[in-house]
Amino acid sequence: MTLTPDSENGDAMDASSELQVALVDESAVEPAVEAGPAVEAEAVPAVEVPAVVLTDADIAVFLAAEPLARAALVEIAPAGAVGEFAGHEVLPDGAVLMRFANLTRAYTGWFWTAALARATPDSLPTVLEVELLPGENALISPEWRPWSEQLAEIAEQHNGAHASEDAEPGAGGEVDSNSDEPAGEEPDISVEPVVEVDPAGVGVGESLPVVGDPADEASKSALAETPDHGAEVHTSQP
Repeated sequence: MTLTPDSENGDAMDASSELQVALVDESAVEPAVEAGPAVEAEAVPAVEVPAVVLTDADIAVFLAAEPLARAALVEIAPAGAVGEFAGHEVLPDGAVLMRFANLTRAYTGWFWTAALARATPDSLPTVLEVELLPGENALISPEWRPWSEQLAEIAEQHNGAHASEDAEPGAGGEVDSNSDEPAGEEPDISVEPVVEVDPAGVGVGESLPVVGDPADEASKSALAETPDHGAEVHTSQP
C-alpha cells in the first residue's frame, strides 16, 4: 500500500498520542494516600483581663468631668431631656458610667448615661459612648420570643381548654337527645290525683262536675257543689 504524505502525518500523530497516554498512565498517576485520623483543634483558653482598680483620686477626676458627660448627652437627647446628675458606676475595665435623670415622660425610670475612660493613668477622661439605659424601676418590654414559640403556646392552651370541656359531663349525667327536658334538670314524673265522682249522687238535669287538681280553686268549688254520696235523690216523673 502506498502511503500519501497526509496519511504518513496522520499515522505519526496517532503514534505520538498513544505514547503520551502511556506516559501519563505510568508516571503521572500518583498512588492514593489514605487519610489519617481527624485531629481536633485545641481550644484556645480565654484570656482573663485583670480588673482595673480605681482609687478615690481617680474617681474624683471622673466626677470632675461631669460637664463633659452632660455636654455629650445634650447633643443626642431632646431639648430639656437631660436632668440632674444621678450618680456614677465604676466598671471592671476602669470605665465610669455617669448617669443623669431623664425628664421625658415616655421613659420613666430611665437614665441618660455617658461612659468615660482614660487612655493612661495621667490623661484626662474622654467620652466613649452615650445612650439611654433603664434603671431598676424602669418600664421595659418583655423578653423577645420567636413567633413560632408563642403560636405553639397559644395552640397548647386552646387544645387544653377543649379537652377539659369534653372531660366534664353536664349535671345529671348524659342527656337524652329525644327528651324534651332541659339538660341538667330531673324530669317531672309526679301524677295528679284523680277524684272519683259517683254518678248516682247527681240529680236529674245536673251534669257531672269537671274535677281537676284539688289545689285548683275552680276544682275545689266544683267539689263543694257536688251532693254527698249518702243523700237521697228525688226525681220528678213526667
